[in-house]
Amino acid sequence: PAAPAPRAESLGALLRMWWPLLLGNVLEWYEFGVYGYLSQEMSANFFDGSSVATWLGFSVTFMMRPVGGFVF
Repeated sequence: PAAPAPRAESLGALLRMWWPLLLGNVLEWYEFGVYGYLSQEMSANFFDGSSVATWLGFSVTFMMRPVGGFVF
């Protein structure tokens, strides 16, 4: 049988264990929110006015995050 998972003995230990995961997730979703908010400006300045190219760039970054996490 598998060994039981270690338990956090205090709130401090629990926060030390989950804080990096929470922070990474918040920063990732913040980045996606900013990208979505600025998509009109990015479309006009970087993608020659193409909304499709702008959202394609967004979708590529969204899909590659799990791949990067798996590989690295």
